[in-house]
Amino acid sequence: MRYRESEPLTSVQQASQLLWQYNLLIDLKQEFRICVLRQDDDALIGTLMIKPVQDRKCIIGYSLGRAFWGEGYGKEMVEALVEQLITDEKYDTAQAWCHQDNIASLKILDHCGFEHRSFTSENSTILFERELVTTIDGD
Repeated sequence: MRYRESEPLTSVQQASQLLWQYNLLIDLKQEFRICVLRQDDDALIGTLMIKPVQDRKCIIGYSLGRAFWGEGYGKEMVEALVEQLITDEKYDTAQAWCHQDNIASLKILDHCGFEHRSFTSENSTILFERELVTTIDGD
């Protein structure tokens, strides 16, 4: 798959192994994955990921099934995730990586308030960040 780190699964054994790895990461509180279902018919449209990386900072990720591209679901998923992260008050900053050619994801991150921070030329990815807390000046 073009903008994913991993290739598509081709067997039940691979899927079982991946689920086992995800469950282990969840048990260790190192990563959390959420399935996203369409409200109308419970169709699985994508996934969201939250990975704590440092004190009060996390990386988010998302995948959307090709059949659901261009329908606004990606934006809705990321907006909901950011709102939840703000409400939970567990993290001050969220980061997201995006391939420079993934125009749809670049637009989603921009719309959801993420700002460009750096570029990695090795794999043509851009690091985005979004502050999750509002600071109030004393002036």
